[in-house]
Amino acid sequence: MNKITLSIALLVSILVISCKKDDETKTPLVVPTTYDTTGFSANVETERNLRTQLSNFAAYIRKGDNVANKLASDSLNYYFTIGTPSLESTTVSYYTNLIENTWFANIVTASQNSFDITTTPENTVGGVYINRLLDSKGKEMLQETEKGMFAATLYNHLVTLSQGTVTAATVDRMLYIYGAHGSFPNTNTANKYNNTRHIHSIVHST
Repeated sequence: MNKITLSIALLVSILVISCKKDDETKTPLVVPTTYDTTGFSANVETERNLRTQLSNFAAYIRKGDNVANKLASDSLNYYFTIGTPSLESTTVSYYTNLIENTWFANIVTASQNSFDITTTPENTVGGVYINRLLDSKGKEMLQETEKGMFAATLYNHLVTLSQGTVTAATVDRMLYIYGAHGSFPNTNTANKYNNTRHIHSIVHST
């Protein structure tokens, strides 16, 4: 056996032994055979409030889609900071800064203005085009804010939950903030059942 072959054999042996030791020290994963949902509603109160807060926040920004409505910084700040925890405290810091220091001002400035992007692709303040509030470059500000918060706020909250001790109640909370429910069926025809929502539709769910 040459030196190269011997070296490879030794390396494989070490890896096999190492893997066996790792397997021996790991605690076996125990998956319950049933999922108890009796405490689901009580367990997810915080997440229900967060989803409601995001829904109310988005609903206020959506008022700007009507050119007759002027949005206010104080109201935007109210919907973003109300509650314990608030949307502001749950959102990753980068996105919070973007919302508060850039987008709020843009939303207020653009509201109650008209902006025809077919004739003027870019202006200085933005405005409403076919019932959509756009910034000065034509981006729809409700979608930019709300959809980003699905990850920056709701998914961030889910990740935070996963970093602690995960109990049955934690699983309930993670399911709800994702937009699911403990009773949702395992099916490829989800539209035929209740409680099969996902994160992209939770803001408008009840």
